Amino acid sequence: MEKNKETVLEINNHEATRIKLSKELGKEVYVYTFETEDKEEIVGFMKDPDRLVKMRALDMSLQSWTSAANILLETCLIKEYSDPRILDENPANDKIYFGFLMKANELVKFYSEKQKKS
Repeated sequence: MEKNKETVLEINNHEATRIKLSKELGKEVYVYTFETEDKEEIVGFMKDPDRLVKMRALDMSLQSWTSAANILLETCLIKEYSDPRILDENPANDKIYFGFLMKANELVKFYSEKQKKS
């Protein structure tokens, strides 16, 4: 029961941080979490990209989803509030990087679907 209570507090804290950042930046902020094999939660906050970044990511997604997701991850991750291992190039952190690359790819898909509906 205590673990569940801690999880709820962490989620509330992440959401409070997301709302605070969104107000400060004047744009939507997304919070993503990734659980390691050791059950450690890695947290990353990503801001909504500018139009040019969205265009580059959408164009790039036609050739390589990983390159498109990397563009979003590199430009939109709010590094000051995110776990530094997300972008760390140490091979020991590759699973974390690729986990967040998949999360960034969800944004690419979201923008692609949104564009198709317009």
